Amino acid sequence: MFYDIAVLPRKVLNSKYLNDREKIVYLLILDYSRDNVIAFPSIEKLADQLDVSESTITRATKKLRERGFIRVYRRHWKAVNKYILVPLEWVDEQVVESEEQYIDSEDDFNDYVKRIKDFYHKKAGVTKFAKSGVEQIEEKIDEKNYDFDAKDLVMIFVKYMKDLKDIAYSVSWGRDKKLMNDIFIKEQCIDGKDALDIIRKFIEVYDDEFKRKGYEYPEIRWLKVEWIFTKVVKLLLLEEKAKESGDWLESDNNDLQEEF
Repeated sequence: MFYDIAVLPRKVLNSKYLNDREKIVYLLILDYSRDNVIAFPSIEKLADQLDVSESTITRATKKLRERGFIRVYRRHWKAVNKYILVPLEWVDEQVVESEEQYIDSEDDFNDYVKRIKDFYHKKAGVTKFAKSGVEQIEEKIDEKNYDFDAKDLVMIFVKYMKDLKDIAYSVSWGRDKKLMNDIFIKEQCIDGKDALDIIRKFIEVYDDEFKRKGYEYPEIRWLKVEWIFTKVVKLLLLEEKAKESGDWLESDNNDLQEEF
């Protein structure tokens, strides 16, 4: 039997400067990361996963910064922090000055990430650094290759959440791949292009059509709600007719609406 596992690097596991909670927080950030370099889970999400207070997570990430395991890119005070996982070969666990724990400009962030990727590139001896899941999906879309599997569909959802909402969607791979398989692949005749359009439209219209108290942002699981899925398809058909006729057609907001 195979298990979906997350692995804590030995250097972190054996660190005498980190307590068990801080090591687990590092593991969670690593699990959220893109190419083991960048991750952007919210403090709230991390706290919820560990069933601890947000202040506990804040203290843990502070210690990880101070000992050089992560750096933080802060775009502005309202944004979710982007955590940069410092290559463990660069970490000596000596206390890092506070100004070195953060990166405040986009150019400095991009330069630092490039340094890390170049380091891994040379270390691995490969010709190209591995592309992130989103980058791979963007290439498939650009090439009009719509042969998507369940993992691809999850990455499409992540891409459009970022593009349309500027939200870093936190993926639960086991759950979300199963949902995408159930919604678009298993016993259904929905081709990849239609699935792409349905995901895009759902996220695009979510605030106007589906947002309710307690359901503040789109989630993959809402697409499994029959009336929501049906309405998204209807909106796409209306959009297509509008393009063909040159008119903007209004959808009926009441005919399919139910509580969810």
